[in-house]
This record gives sequence, C-alpha cells and structure tokens, in this order.
Amino acid sequence: MKTWIPYDVSPFLRAMRRESGVIFQDMRFIDYDYVFTYISDGVLTYKIDGIEFTIDSGKGILIPPFTPHFTTIKCNTEMYVVHFDMYSMPERMELNLVGANMYSGTLDETVLSPRREKVINSAELYHFDFSERAHLKSILDTLENLFHVENSILQAKSELIKMLDLISKCRSNSESVAKRELGAWPLVMRASEYIENNYADVNFTNDALYEKMNTSKSYLTVVFKEVTGLTIHQYLQNVRISHSIENILSGMTLDEARKKAGFLSYHSFARTFKEIIGVTPSRYQFEILNNNSGRN
Repeated sequence: MKTWIPYDVSPFLRAMRRESGVIFQDMRFIDYDYVFTYISDGVLTYKIDGIEFTIDSGKGILIPPFTPHFTTIKCNTEMYVVHFDMYSMPERMELNLVGANMYSGTLDETVLSPRREKVINSAELYHFDFSERAHLKSILDTLENLFHVENSILQAKSELIKMLDLISKCRSNSESVAKRELGAWPLVMRASEYIENNYADVNFTNDALYEKMNTSKSYLTVVFKEVTGLTIHQYLQNVRISHSIENILSGMTLDEARKKAGFLSYHSFARTFKEIIGVTPSRYQFEILNNNSGRN
C-alpha cells in the first residue's frame, strides 16, 4: 500500500510533552515544525483556517509547519504533544525554540521552512481504533522519556518513525468513517463499552456479552468485526493490554498488572502482550525503568 510518508524520512524530535488538567482559552500558536497532538482522555478544540476540530479520546491531529491554530483545552484533559521535523537538518536541529511566533533571530527562509518539510499542506484529523491506541500510547510514553535523556536522537528517530507509520496506516484506512455510518454502530459501541467495563473479569465470556446485548451470536460477531476490524476476543485482549500498560506505568509489578487487567495466567498475558506491543512485558518494563533512570 502506498504511504503518504516519504521513504527517506529522517525525523528529528524537537520537543515532547504530556499535559493534563490544564485550561487554555483560544490561545494562538504557530510553529515552524510539525505538531502532532493525541488525546488520551478528555476533549480539546482546535480552530484552524476557520474550521473547528473537536478531538476527544482516541483521536489525534497533525498540523503542518506555519499553520496558525487556536486551542481550547478543558479541565481534566490528558494529551500528548509532539513537535518534530520530518527531516533531520543540522541547521534546524540547532533551533531550540518551539514555535515560529517565539523565534526572534535571523535565519535563511530555506532553513526555517525547507521545501522537503512540506509533506502535508493542511491539518489532518485521525481516529485511532482500539487496537492502535495502546501501541500509539506506548510510543508516545517512550518519546516523552527519551526527550529527557541525552544522546537519544537515534532512539527518538526510531520511535518517531513508528509513530508516523501508525498515523499513515490510520490515514489510509478510508473505510473507517464509512463504517461509523453502519446501522450496527450503536450496538457495537454498547458492546465495546460493556467490554471496557468488564475486561478485568477473568471469567468474561462472549456468551455473557451476547445475552447482555440481547442479540444473536452470529449477528454481533459479524458486525463487530466489520465496524472495529477486530474479533470480540481480539478487542477484549487489546483493552486488557492497554490497561496492563497503564498498570505497569503506575508502578505495579508485572504479575499485579496482569491480574488487574483480567489475565488468568502470566503465560497468556506475556504471549498476548508481545503479539500486540511487539515486546515482552518484562522487556517493556525494563525499557521504561531504564529510560526513567536516565532522566535522573
């Protein structure tokens, strides 16, 4: 599948932050780098070129350089904000400030706004499905840690490429919007909410879900896969892994994290974790602890 990300992309992490519980009232920003904002909880509103984008949990927006935007953030919103260049250039890497409106020096326009940086011309909104959210959040947490570690440019570049790949796949899934128009969407949303509320139950069964939704097994099985792209079991496992990551990041042991997330055995937890995240739970925990120690 053809991707919108150039094959020779070599991103540079300029700034990375995670914010929560802040309020901005129509603050105006303009940046000379790309800004990707992902909402893990809460609501944020962007106004760009007269168009209002409302971004809630599971959504992200990518804003190209030199795009004026107004931001309104409500209380209890947790978000990740990544500033990055598509290409690493020594001259641009020396720019320490984030935001063109904050830049007060003199610099050749080809350095401040090189042509090869113009990968997209306008802001784009993305809706990540549940199978993508845990992966994306893991990448963003790693980037946040790396931003505070010296000599981590190459590691950050690797994570940014993963982030861009995930954004690209989300962007190319043009069917996602159409799927939301299916008549089955409300039913699938109720089913997913039930899973979210009961994932920690080690005795969770699909039969209980069918009964609760008051629908046939065959119908819910088919439409759930059509709308989410996942089987009910796959969706449940993604929910559990997402919460297990939150548990690990909160300081729980791996065994505590897997029990809290509803896994009956450590073996099934470790196998599922690696299938979804790409590394074992112990490796993930080690990298998190190692990155945190590098910040001290």
